[in-house]
Amino acid sequence: MIGSEILENQKELMLMSNRGPRISAGAVLMILAIFVVIVVVGGWLSAKTVPAGSVGVVDTFGQVEDKTYMPGFYWISPLSGMHVMETKTRQYEYADIRRTLTKEGLEAVCDVSVTWHLEPAKVREIYMTVSGEYFDTLITPTFMGILRDEVKRWTAEDIYTGQATQIQNDVQTRLTKEMAPRGIVIESVWLRGTKFDAQVEGSISRKIVAKQDAEGMVFVIQKKKQEAEVAFIDADGKARANERMRPSLTPEILTLNYIDAIKNNQNAIYVPMPMGGNAGSGLSMIMPAPATAAKN
Repeated sequence: MIGSEILENQKELMLMSNRGPRISAGAVLMILAIFVVIVVVGGWLSAKTVPAGSVGVVDTFGQVEDKTYMPGFYWISPLSGMHVMETKTRQYEYADIRRTLTKEGLEAVCDVSVTWHLEPAKVREIYMTVSGEYFDTLITPTFMGILRDEVKRWTAEDIYTGQATQIQNDVQTRLTKEMAPRGIVIESVWLRGTKFDAQVEGSISRKIVAKQDAEGMVFVIQKKKQEAEVAFIDADGKARANERMRPSLTPEILTLNYIDAIKNNQNAIYVPMPMGGNAGSGLSMIMPAPATAAKN
């Protein structure tokens, strides 16, 4: 009896050891939930979108992939980061730029707009070599230096009277040249306005008016001088012509010319005078026409 009971107990222990520990249904559901969360979070971290007009750069613990990602949807490693950089045209307005001095040391307050875009092929290089926002690191300091350098080449009067356009063109040319190697394409630079101190602007305005008045007087003097020269040339020509005609001007010729000059005058009467002896000199006498004759 005792032996058989011992045998039964050993069999029971062997069956229990073969079954192993049991897992409850709640534990199974929890494991499945954790698995689903891991999959969802991992998928969410892996799914990346590059919007239109942008380029993506993938960085994995400081290692930047050689290729760039054009606009679209991508799956990348959850351990990697997608850095999106915009390649569309952008514009920034620099308002009231101060400490910009002219040639004579006067402050010119400028308003300037700069328009640019990034070359997609150079986005990776910009990301790897430029610290912080490339606009603040590259464009702004370079633009400010060029603008101040160009403004100081001109006087305040030059800028006030039309050289602002030349400054704008020169700034754009130089900024384009500086930014091109970095993959930044400068599309335009617009100098929208340049202001000076009120006293400076008043002084420039008065100087411009005085200059215009002086130029007007020079024009009048030149005109008078030209008129005098024309009159002198005309008088000299008439004098030379009379000098050449003098030998051929006989009394008879003078009389005929005189008659020819007045023959069509309706307000005068030509009275021929006899010539020779005591009758007269042979010159014609012109008498006013009677009032009744004029009426008829």
